Amino acid sequence: MRLYAMLVLLSIYSITSAQQFKLDDVGILKDSKGDRDIIKVSNGFIAIEYSTKTRMAYTFTLSKLRYDSKLIKYDDKLNIQKQIILSGGERVYGPFIPFLKSISNKTLLFYFQSSDNENEIILYASEIDESTLELKTAKKILAINQKNIGVIKAFYLFDNQKLIVNVFPNNQKTIVAWSSGVNNEIYISVLEQNMDLIWSKNEKVAGADEIRLTSACVDKNGTAFISYINTHKKDKKSFIIIAKQNAATANLELVIDGGIIRHAFISPGNSDNDILISGTYMEGTDYLLTGAFSQHINANSLVVSNKLKQPFPESLVEQFKNDSYARTKNKDYGIFANSDLEHSVMEDGSVSISGDFNRYVGSARSSLTSQITGSILHILIKKDTAVFNRIPRSEVEVHQGGESANLFYPFAYKDKMLVFYNDDAYGRGNQLIVAIIDKNGGVNRKALGDAGPKVLALAVEKIRPINDSVLILPTVNDHVGILEITN
Repeated sequence: MRLYAMLVLLSIYSITSAQQFKLDDVGILKDSKGDRDIIKVSNGFIAIEYSTKTRMAYTFTLSKLRYDSKLIKYDDKLNIQKQIILSGGERVYGPFIPFLKSISNKTLLFYFQSSDNENEIILYASEIDESTLELKTAKKILAINQKNIGVIKAFYLFDNQKLIVNVFPNNQKTIVAWSSGVNNEIYISVLEQNMDLIWSKNEKVAGADEIRLTSACVDKNGTAFISYINTHKKDKKSFIIIAKQNAATANLELVIDGGIIRHAFISPGNSDNDILISGTYMEGTDYLLTGAFSQHINANSLVVSNKLKQPFPESLVEQFKNDSYARTKNKDYGIFANSDLEHSVMEDGSVSISGDFNRYVGSARSSLTSQITGSILHILIKKDTAVFNRIPRSEVEVHQGGESANLFYPFAYKDKMLVFYNDDAYGRGNQLIVAIIDKNGGVNRKALGDAGPKVLALAVEKIRPINDSVLILPTVNDHVGILEITN
């Protein structure tokens, strides 16, 4: 009966939903000359705009890539109210781009700077006065040792490095983690909600060659939990690190009976010492996903319990085979494992995992866009089961150059998961679509594109939350949109 229920969920879609969506085109950013990050504040918008020199050089080191930056305050109609050039216009920021984030109702500027001797790259956070744009005292968040990253590896670092900044209001803690993706080091900081540092560590993982972070969380005691993929001689395995302020760090390989874990994500479990690990696994090959799993780990005893291992239904694999993203031979069976997956935690603690399985089919009318086709895989991990869905997409025009390989945006809204993507749906051209996934895994779809200009649908992966029910759709061709969700 359970398999039958899953098969039904794979094929039922609707354009009706209890949710209401209001999409407004706020306007166009004026006099914008560089790249930027933008955030909504109480009485308008604030943007950080930055530009850089060319990276490539035979003597390239990370400290040589520098940005100049300025803060811009806009009103609700994107009229410029104030501008401040930071550091007198000097190129002192970098090598990674600055960004804005709202934490504890404060707007923060995160930026990188090299130390005086250029041996370290330091991540700082400064609160922004939303009226004057003045930066308050900078707080040191993380210090990265540049000496352990060689010149050759530095060229690949920008595609492989990952910074995680996750806020856990219930625990009144924030975790920051970074890995280069080109060596065996992980940098970890745990902070109070006011961004005061509690502790910071640099972990070198023995036996690892290349570490890529996948997720991170922190409990009320300030213990950090980080999942990562380790590549060693082309062999990829998933691990978690459990790190504390004044204790040795535990490094655990994640295993599953009869299979190999491919993607693993960490989220808070059912109690203070309980951590939930969920993701995908492979059987028989090292490149095809065959199902989803979850397991709980006690943070103190490291005992594993409540194991779930559930294979993909055959109908799902057949659908992805039709998209050229799966194989169905006896010993060569499953969905290709080369896509990056993302996870979100829903209101009831269920975990949503999603990934974009798309392929390039040609250039579009603009040099900034491409034509792609494919589908989105969605997995809902519940207490004792997993529900699988394929969200289909026709050939569609998408924006190029986003930071994420996934051309969608997942957002947990109350007891539902919302997956935003663009599609040439219902014969009405390229539109912004939302797939609404309820707590039982049922899916409805709704077209939102008629509420705003086409340009707002092209860079869906750039969407970010303003609060629990409002999203900002940042700049494609300098447009900014606001999406409000109500019941």
